[in-house]
Amino acid sequence: MARPQKPDTEKSGGKIQFRVNAAEKERFETLAANAGVSITDLIKKTVLGAVPKTRKPTPDRTLFLKALAELGKIGSNCNQIARALNRRDGEGLNTFPNEIIEHALQGVSMMTRHLRQVLENNTTDK
Repeated sequence: MARPQKPDTEKSGGKIQFRVNAAEKERFETLAANAGVSITDLIKKTVLGAVPKTRKPTPDRTLFLKALAELGKIGSNCNQIARALNRRDGEGLNTFPNEIIEHALQGVSMMTRHLRQVLENNTTDK
């Protein structure tokens, strides 16, 4: 199924260019990155009050997402360790206290929930 055509009033066709020095360009890039948008969307938002079509993750959000990914890996590793230790338990080897594993998994789960909550509450300007 083909994408519906936009009305002529909504189609992009115009282009506006202006010159800036290196410091101004860097400032635009920094402001746009901190807002999580492109330079074009930053200017449209500031001048026209337009809502950006796409959002780029801010540096803080990127760090939070990386932290969440690492917590997922840690939780997965804890589960693999617990499974391996429980298999050895049946062979008459030393048992490993389940409370330690459960405590570690609860800590990972709590940190994951907290990071997700922070990400949801600290979204950039909508």
